[in-house]
Amino acid sequence: MKRKTILFSAGLFLLLFFSCDRNNILKVPVDLNFQFVLNDSKNINNSLLIKRGELIIDNFTFDGEREEGSDVFFSKTFPEGLKMISNSSSNIPELSFQIPQGIYSKISVSFETLKIINADDMKNTKDSYPAPCILIEGEYTNAGNEVFLLRFEFLLKEYFNIIATGQNENSSIVFNSEFPANAKIIINPDYWFQTITDTMLEEADVSGYKGPMPTILISYDNNEDIYSIVVNRIKDSVKIVIYS
Repeated sequence: MKRKTILFSAGLFLLLFFSCDRNNILKVPVDLNFQFVLNDSKNINNSLLIKRGELIIDNFTFDGEREEGSDVFFSKTFPEGLKMISNSSSNIPELSFQIPQGIYSKISVSFETLKIINADDMKNTKDSYPAPCILIEGEYTNAGNEVFLLRFEFLLKEYFNIIATGQNENSSIVFNSEFPANAKIIINPDYWFQTITDTMLEEADVSGYKGPMPTILISYDNNEDIYSIVVNRIKDSVKIVIYS
């Protein structure tokens, strides 16, 4: 009886030892760094090329579900706004985190753009506005080979909720503490302007913005027909890809 008790105690000890070791492994942190980029832009209708973008957000949330270990949730707010500029290979310091390693079956990332002005104020004033919370710039070349700066401005709050994927478009993502991970917030302005025809751009007003070259400004009160089409396509073209 005593021998059985000793064997049982040893087995229980080993079980607890490996269980504790496993729990500790699942707590080891991994560096996760976010970047903000545009998709690889191509000439739209052979006339419009998107070149750069900016995004200003006021909050950011990470919600990760793990196959083993507790789930991971955190959020950050930016009262003055966090400005992100596209096509930068550097990480965004404010969006660099440590998360526990393991297999994540699902990762949801959400953020909202910083509201620059109220919708009612936009209706009642033609004054110049602060920097937009979504800015896209590109070049439009018309049939006469004239080049125009194209500038899209958005100033209202917009909510984005994205299910992150891995490089192979899998929703299950493995984080290993030996390998830092990068997450790219990718927006696709090509999709926004996909249904904007050359005729619409040829007929667009070019007097709404003072810049270094003739500019087609697309905003709430400039070229409103194009603006409405683009705004309705913004939320459907954002994705997050994690490279671990």
